[in-house]
Amino acid sequence: MFPTDSRKRCGYGRCFLFWMSFLVLGLGAACTGHNPEADQMKSFGGKADVVFFYSADLTQDQRAQASETLIEKHVPGRSGHDLPDGVREIFMVRNGKYDGFAINFQPNATPEEKRNVIKALRDSAAVFRVFENVEPNGIGPLSEASPESMPTMSPKKSSKR
Repeated sequence: MFPTDSRKRCGYGRCFLFWMSFLVLGLGAACTGHNPEADQMKSFGGKADVVFFYSADLTQDQRAQASETLIEKHVPGRSGHDLPDGVREIFMVRNGKYDGFAINFQPNATPEEKRNVIKALRDSAAVFRVFENVEPNGIGPLSEASPESMPTMSPKKSSKR
């Protein structure tokens, strides 16, 4: 009935464990709840809640340091970073020589969470321009554009540009 050779018994045992773990993990994944709204993300072709560009003269290290304070949130006791409160997604954008990010907020983000993110961007010396509710691909050349020609641009409190 059962093989007496120990190699065959180990083979059957491994096979049994493999199938049992497959069934447990497979059924567990299939039974989790699904939130279709969480799967819907805005793409490059749609409007972003906020788009910002770093100053062109920043070094890579300066951009990384600015990103740590602007678009990353350190969580004590854990490695890595989270997105700021209220932020759903961030993706990189480029306009000529300017690098930046487009930000989309969570549907349930509070007005205060949104204001905090936008204020941090506007107040940062590393940020060249900030836009709200704009399609990233629809922003004209930044080096030629003035604030008056871009009505969707948020006011910047910096006097150096």
